[in-house]
Amino acid sequence: HAEGHAEGHAEGHAEGHAEGFKEGFEQGHHMILEIARSLKQSGMKDEAIAAHTGLSISIIRVL
Repeated sequence: HAEGHAEGHAEGHAEGHAEGFKEGFEQGHHMILEIARSLKQSGMKDEAIAAHTGLSISIIRVL
């Protein structure tokens, strides 16, 4: 969820550890893409997915 994304982002940043930041960010981002993908498969419109996940429509269109 968006929380996981924000949390991974904040934690990685706070550590001041380039590697930790990168990993946390990528994991958070991967999770949110999975959520967007499953919403799309369930028939939700791209605009609604964008509003729900905070991802841009251009990213959602290619899922």
